[in-house]
Amino acid sequence: MTIDLTRTVAPRTPLLQSIVSEALGRLMRRKDLAEALRLHHFHGTDSERDIAARWVGRRLDLLSPERLLLTSGTQITLQILFAALATEGRPILSEALSYTPVEQISSRLDLRNIGVSIDDEGLIPEAFNDACRRHGPALVYCNPTLHNPTTSVMPLERRQAIAEIARRHNVTIIEDDVHGMLDDVGLPPLSALAPERSWYLQTLSKTVGLGLRETILVCPDPVAAQKLIASAPVFSGWFVPALSAMLLADLMEGGEIDLIVRDVGEEIRRRQYIAASILGHVPGLRTKRTAMNVWLPLSPGRSMDDVVLQAEKHGVCIRHSRFYATRDRPVLPHAVRLSVTAPDSSEDLARGLEIVKGLCG
Repeated sequence: MTIDLTRTVAPRTPLLQSIVSEALGRLMRRKDLAEALRLHHFHGTDSERDIAARWVGRRLDLLSPERLLLTSGTQITLQILFAALATEGRPILSEALSYTPVEQISSRLDLRNIGVSIDDEGLIPEAFNDACRRHGPALVYCNPTLHNPTTSVMPLERRQAIAEIARRHNVTIIEDDVHGMLDDVGLPPLSALAPERSWYLQTLSKTVGLGLRETILVCPDPVAAQKLIASAPVFSGWFVPALSAMLLADLMEGGEIDLIVRDVGEEIRRRQYIAASILGHVPGLRTKRTAMNVWLPLSPGRSMDDVVLQAEKHGVCIRHSRFYATRDRPVLPHAVRLSVTAPDSSEDLARGLEIVKGLCG
């Protein structure tokens, strides 16, 4: 049996099964169900966007539903945003280690993606300022809360600095807050510090499941939202699936989504405790108790490719830093990312981590 430590997916919990089953039952009893499924919901009905605005408003304070678009997922939304915002050949910026589809999407759109140096607290302000000054980017994509893959959480002072630099250089911010609802520190998103230039992405794919295709996109203002729609008006691939929109609206309105997020968070903390008990002695281990993965440095002289290959031979799938790096980064940190949420059970997780521990020593 192969143990997957690559994907950060919602861990299995009994509560999720029972709550979603009850919610689907409520949807099946709706008299308007057939009609609701017959046509596109486009970017959410007025009711669905209003409910989503109240829910995500916990992260961004009071929100006008007119600023929200519900879409079919983060990757397609990034593609639409990059195409609409990175015009006139201007490059984009991202963390030097980042969400892998950012590099893939920029390449597909023939955009230059420039990696900005990061440290234990995320984007380095001096490096960001220098990249803005030298390259004149259209936008920066960043993941300041429980960063993928390093698990860093950007402190408030640095968030303020990044927001100010973006203003100074007129750079648009695309903030991926996919883990924001799991974090227990409570720092404001960048989008709350620079709302006039920020596009904020929130999804429940990590806390409910990848099968629910809905991303909440908060635009700088209602006019910007309508302009983005106009950039791809008949491209149905980014319309929110009706059933996903209806189900998540039901879970948000009734408060059940908060129970799911809390339950998933507790399971993540249990799994992080297991990871700490096995890997806690490793110098430089990077993680947070609410993170869905750990970032494990390798011993000097160990080949990342060899460690990944040997792990696979032992039935464990892992990824090293090259998987997350921008193409312009010839020097990479000597580390691997290990998901704590992908294994079906705590026992599988512990077994996989023990194998990796033996290979990384």
